[in-house]
Amino acid sequence: MRNEKYKNSKEIKAKRQNYIFSESRAITLISLVITIVLLIILAGLAISLSMGENGLFSKTKYAKEKYLNAQSSEEQQLNELYEELGILGDLPKNTPDTKPGTLVEIPDKWNKYTPAYISNESKEEVVKSKKVASVYAVAVGEGKEVPIPYGFYYVGGNLDSGVVISDNKLDQNKYKDETEVPNGIEVKEGKFVDILKGNQFVFIPCKENEYKKSGSQGNIAGASNCYWGTEVSTAELAQVERYGGFYVARYEAGLPTSQDGFSGDEAFTSALLTPSNSLSSTSSQYNSAKTPISKAGREPWNFVDYNNSWASAKKMYNTNSVKSGLITGTQWDVMINKIASADSSKSLTDSKTWGNYYTGEAFTYNGRVAEYKTSDTKLYGYESIKQNEVKENKTYRLLTTGGSEHNKAYNLYDVAGNLWEWTEESAAYFNSIGTLQTNRIMRGGCFHDVSTDFPACFRYGHASTTNTYYDVGFREVLYIM
Repeated sequence: MRNEKYKNSKEIKAKRQNYIFSESRAITLISLVITIVLLIILAGLAISLSMGENGLFSKTKYAKEKYLNAQSSEEQQLNELYEELGILGDLPKNTPDTKPGTLVEIPDKWNKYTPAYISNESKEEVVKSKKVASVYAVAVGEGKEVPIPYGFYYVGGNLDSGVVISDNKLDQNKYKDETEVPNGIEVKEGKFVDILKGNQFVFIPCKENEYKKSGSQGNIAGASNCYWGTEVSTAELAQVERYGGFYVARYEAGLPTSQDGFSGDEAFTSALLTPSNSLSSTSSQYNSAKTPISKAGREPWNFVDYNNSWASAKKMYNTNSVKSGLITGTQWDVMINKIASADSSKSLTDSKTWGNYYTGEAFTYNGRVAEYKTSDTKLYGYESIKQNEVKENKTYRLLTTGGSEHNKAYNLYDVAGNLWEWTEESAAYFNSIGTLQTNRIMRGGCFHDVSTDFPACFRYGHASTTNTYYDVGFREVLYIM
């Protein structure tokens, strides 16, 4: 009996061990299956991440295709530009015998070297450096060339008389054999007709050591304790260092009005269309940010404060090649010094021989004038277009832009007189109650000033930046990227 019990006990123990072994083996098999399933899932995920629509290989392939497409697109755009400009093959080197208006080989200094990137997620891997340029070169005589930003075209002039460019291809080489470029309009049957179709700018050549402010703080009206800003922005210096100069608008900013051929949402309705209309200095009729015009025969944009002048100047251009802005104090000084060095008859301290002032030489004009009346201190609307009309000495007459060859210097118009012009230059001074006040400086004098008191070099820093004036406008400049 005892042996029987022992025997049964051994059998039970054996069965239990077999059961435990079977159970352990079952668990191991289940774990293995789960592990295999997990590995399959992970492998699937890895393949999906690598090969799927958003996978690593797909992204790498997409990035490569995107880079090649961008490169192809850039080359296509460059080819289209060259085709538009008539560039076939390699451009010739510029020589003293090269005719003005000829497209020539670009100086290496005008090129820029920029890294090209694969557009992967990190966007950090540099593929190569590419040589690019924001300009092309045009000969202007005597073996010299000027940088022309993409989207602009050489019109005429040289570095001694002033190189003129336009943003309209129809103006290309219009006056390539002329040193003096006309204002670009003519009067037919009492109406303006644009000969030059685009907005125009003049290149101001300048060496790096010449790019600085001139004059003294005493040039600010009535303030012995007034200090004008001495800062020069890196954007100004960069283009002078690379391109040897900068572009300034050929005319005072023109009011974007519909009757001047400007269409769309950027147009104003002219408040001074007829002589019977009038505006006072407090008017805010034109005081907003819109896109100005740099053409002859336009109403100069007055009644605009500093802030909107600055914003409007920036609206004119904003591309990869060129941006626009409000003229700075340094740019003004360099511009007028170039005018004086190019023509010794253009005095910077008495600008009556080349400006529109109350006192000064009588001159003829073609265009319209608005009259200022001291009786009510208002500016009255523009007369009809006149030809060879005489503007007498001691008369208050505001001219449309580029209205007289008398007011031309270095192929620029109305730098002296006509309207004061806002600049980015700041002026800090202590006012009557001893508080330090900061304003922006205006330059150039205006149509109701005395030429010896407010010549082209004069700094006026007492005008509030938020006020509008009948005798203040602005002028744009270009920044080549």
